[in-house]
Amino acid sequence: MAVGMAVAGRLDGASWRVYCMLGDGESQAGQIWEAGMLAGKHGLSNLTAILEVKDRATMIVSHTIKGKGVSWMELNADWHGKAPTEEQGQIAIAELSGEIDAEESRRRFEALSKGGS
Repeated sequence: MAVGMAVAGRLDGASWRVYCMLGDGESQAGQIWEAGMLAGKHGLSNLTAILEVKDRATMIVSHTIKGKGVSWMELNADWHGKAPTEEQGQIAIAELSGEIDAEESRRRFEALSKGGS
């Protein structure tokens, strides 16, 4: 709900902010993470989340790029929540370690996807 309110405020050109209180238990729910990803995608700088923790906890907030460093995974939504096969993983590791470049990595991935070698 808070993300929707922040989007509406942005579209209206409003100067107000949206504050969302999250409990530590609910922050593990998928819809909370999906809302956070949507807020990040739309750059909702008018949204602030406040996390209440009952236990001693540390939170690290990072700005990341999904699949960074693997040319055929980077920013590809098809890889969200999906693990590569063993063969795909070997190609990805070879690219990440610099053994092969992005072009060769993509070529090997596409050949594997087509059933070739």
